Amino acid sequence: MKIKHLFFTVILVLFTSTLLAQSKPPDFYAYYLNIYQAEKNICNQQLDSAILYYNKAFTNFNNEFYYDMYNAAICAEKSGDYKNLDKFLKLLCSYGYAIDFIETESLATLEELNDNEFKAICNQLKADFQKGVDKNLQKECEVRVENDIRANKKRINDGKPESLRISTNVIYENIEWLQHIIDSCGYPNRKLTGASYEPNNSCVGLLIVHFYQTKARKVFPYLSLLSWEYKEDSIINKYDSIPMLGILSEQVKVGNMPLGEHVNLHNWARSIDDGKYFYKYYYNLENHPYIFNKTQDSTLIKMSEELYFLISSFKAKNVNTKFILGKSLYKLETFL
Repeated sequence: MKIKHLFFTVILVLFTSTLLAQSKPPDFYAYYLNIYQAEKNICNQQLDSAILYYNKAFTNFNNEFYYDMYNAAICAEKSGDYKNLDKFLKLLCSYGYAIDFIETESLATLEELNDNEFKAICNQLKADFQKGVDKNLQKECEVRVENDIRANKKRINDGKPESLRISTNVIYENIEWLQHIIDSCGYPNRKLTGASYEPNNSCVGLLIVHFYQTKARKVFPYLSLLSWEYKEDSIINKYDSIPMLGILSEQVKVGNMPLGEHVNLHNWARSIDDGKYFYKYYYNLENHPYIFNKTQDSTLIKMSEELYFLISSFKAKNVNTKFILGKSLYKLETFL
């Protein structure tokens, strides 16, 4: 009886552990470790090793990003590894991306290896991707970006306080909406919206940039002497508490947002007056919010610095290379 009871206890513990593991969101720290190693191997002309690291990244995580899939495909093509080329190109198609960067001869070989069905399979994958897109969210993103651009242009062109007020209202309504979307379904990436203004980046990036810009106007009202009139407004106070850098950091950690996109937006925020006050005023921090944790962030930053110089050297020696490297570097451009 005791043995039977012990058996069921062990089964229950294993079942509970499995459920907890499945419910726990992924931590993309390991994903970027693999990507950095892959790009390091590319720079060292070790393409087979790079493919191994790309496969590790793609196998263990359910979100992949354009430049990683693109570079993996280039590696496979240059290595004559048609099995992996087939896999990487189909992965790109599953995100609705074009694969016309691959040479015609290579595509013809894949067509033969797929019994003349490769093109049809890719088209079906792209069609299936579109079926999974949230059309309502896609349209909402488009409308909000268009409204943001229109209001911002009017603010710049006529310089009237009323135009500044309207533009500010649009920006903060958008950022409140974005926070709600992130809370409900995650950062509106390509998987959700089916579109991007740049292969790796969401179409809503502009909304975040303008949100940071309004914060700059509040911290540095003397900027009004240069290009706009600033007036204190309750709506700005209302939304100062939205810790957008921290919110986006969490989206990077779970793979909803590419690290490279977050770093670009983050660097833009830090560029405001050399980044001396941005964290202090809005997040009560002396430094940037960590994405993963202090130790892991430090590791990725150190690896990024080393990889940056390696990539620069590689590009200098291979001016016409098809590889597009360094898009995921955790490289902060300005320092406190």
